[in-house]
Amino acid sequence: MDTRVITTREEIVSVLTEVESVLRNAGACAAEVYSITLALDELLTNMFDHGFDVGTEHRIAISYVLKGRFFEFSTVDNGRKFNCTKARPPELDVPFSERKKKVGGIGIHLVKEMMDVFTYHREGDMNHIVVGKHLKEEAICS
Repeated sequence: MDTRVITTREEIVSVLTEVESVLRNAGACAAEVYSITLALDELLTNMFDHGFDVGTEHRIAISYVLKGRFFEFSTVDNGRKFNCTKARPPELDVPFSERKKKVGGIGIHLVKEMMDVFTYHREGDMNHIVVGKHLKEEAICS
């Protein structure tokens, strides 16, 4: 399991590149690589954009592991308490002009839909998120 701490939004790109490489080397399908990196990008971006008070230090520890054909990543951050697994789904079946909430929520909704595991818990002043996806066998990727 690899763990690293990022403190700036700019570091997200290097994390995504690293995860993409691990997944491709493991024979993950292109759609799986896309969904996992999209989920990670969405969660990390949300943490930087919404999880921290202005002027506070941003620290997000990211770990990932490939266990057989199961890829799991976890994040631990010192941001505001927010259980993203309980976020209300966006009103995708309602015309945009009629939605109660015009912006937000779609990214977390996509993470819930694309991943097989999505958990959250708060321990002390730290948020813990675990996300995982079962990968198909290489022979059935297409």
